[in-house]
Amino acid sequence: MALAAESLERLAAEGRLVRLGPDRWADGAVLARLRSRSLARAREAVRPVPANAYVRFLLDRQAIARAGEPTLAGIDGVAQVIAQFEGAALPMEQWEREVLPARVPDYRPAMLDELIAAGEVLWAASTVGEAHPISFFPTDSPLAPLPVDAQAGVAEVSAAEPGELEDPSLDAIVRHVLVAQGPLTFRALTDGAAQLAGPVARTDREVAEALQRLVWKGEATSDGLGFPRAGGLAAAASASAAGGQTPPPSRRRASSRRGRSLHSEARRAARAAVVGRQVASTAFDAALAGRWSALAPSGQSSTVQAVALVESLLDRYGVVTRDIALAAGVPGGLSMLYPVLKAMEEAGDLARGMFVEGMGPAQFAQRETVEALRAFSQPADASAPASLVALPADDPACLFGAGIPWPDVAWDAAGEAPAADSALVAARPSRREGALVVVVDGAPVLWAAPRLKSLLAFSADEKLLEAAVAALVASVRAALKREGASAARRKIVVEHFNGRDVLATPAASWLQSAGLVRLPDGFRLYASPF
Repeated sequence: MALAAESLERLAAEGRLVRLGPDRWADGAVLARLRSRSLARAREAVRPVPANAYVRFLLDRQAIARAGEPTLAGIDGVAQVIAQFEGAALPMEQWEREVLPARVPDYRPAMLDELIAAGEVLWAASTVGEAHPISFFPTDSPLAPLPVDAQAGVAEVSAAEPGELEDPSLDAIVRHVLVAQGPLTFRALTDGAAQLAGPVARTDREVAEALQRLVWKGEATSDGLGFPRAGGLAAAASASAAGGQTPPPSRRRASSRRGRSLHSEARRAARAAVVGRQVASTAFDAALAGRWSALAPSGQSSTVQAVALVESLLDRYGVVTRDIALAAGVPGGLSMLYPVLKAMEEAGDLARGMFVEGMGPAQFAQRETVEALRAFSQPADASAPASLVALPADDPACLFGAGIPWPDVAWDAAGEAPAADSALVAARPSRREGALVVVVDGAPVLWAAPRLKSLLAFSADEKLLEAAVAALVASVRAALKREGASAARRKIVVEHFNGRDVLATPAASWLQSAGLVRLPDGFRLYASPF
């Protein structure tokens, strides 16, 4: 032992060994390699993942259905989406045309109707500028407003007597009736309002408009979805008026051969007016169908609601950043959530760091989420087929242009075709309503303007672009089929590709292979409603 100890000391003096402890030694070169590898692993553990890895993670987390790989189905799938998106304020049309069908391929409006009617989900509207987005909440959510149900004993405050109302406005009268007697049908609501309104008679239209003002302020809801689907009373009226302009022709077995007379024109105009009034009345009744209730703020404390909001964002996005808070419509953005995020970090519930490239230095995530992100950053199996997903550009799972920058357009993918001046304005991707983007393995490959008028490619790989065009067309066909026969008649023509006349670019063959018909001004998509 003495000889060995002397030899070790001599080697250490020569710098060939390093003492690690009383009886521990290591070769200097081996120790250097260990340190280098440990440092590399530590750096890898804190290195942010590329944006395309986060997009793959996000598509998986939000159960975006890939071609042939649906992950959610039926009413239970709709309930899971509502739970993940509790409180998200989106236009009703976007909910039913984009968000729910993208995650539940067999979605039908009756599924959402059933959840609402069963009392498992409630809806509330809000006002943002001139828009009125709709939010859905599981009824047991800490973020959900409370429906005032006098019949079930759930009261906001003790109902005042008719003569004790401080605010005699019709809005206050309608809310008082809902609080004191709700839930109520619209007919029962008008009767209750008429009793409180005194000698001044209130028409159904005036009561409906007062109810609408309460709905847009988030103070009333119903157990039906006719009102948000119609977009309110004005939208229902305009739709019905448009429908009433051209009533179907009456079938006469005997008709004059002498052409149209003044009498027949007058009868036709009168008949159109009658049909118009009937359609308007039907639309008015459909928008106000169901039982109406007043809404009161959630009974939870502001702290509990803030924690619930953070947990909801983490459930939806995995990572909370400044851009994600803004994209989710959080009032005040990340600064409003920062005290809760910091407290959760100090408690060990969250980690803070730079987990995703390009999304800012202040990022918060659960530790298991960080590990999942690392897994999605691993190189994809080259033998596996590419994962293509066609998404609305403004879908909550699509953060391109809202936290993740759009890539540069691959202009050379259009070949040598000259630029079309009229298409230069559209030669820039955006998150506008109706636009679509095809994502391949987390990276955007193709962007389409509303109604496919203009396409932009982010890759010059022709084989990849051909597959992306096929996925885009299949997605549009499926959307048109869901909307029915009227949507199938919509004119959808691709006119430009990368700012050039599409007929003179390689995209012409891809579109023709996808089933579009060549026209003098581009390629038209004909969709069957069956």
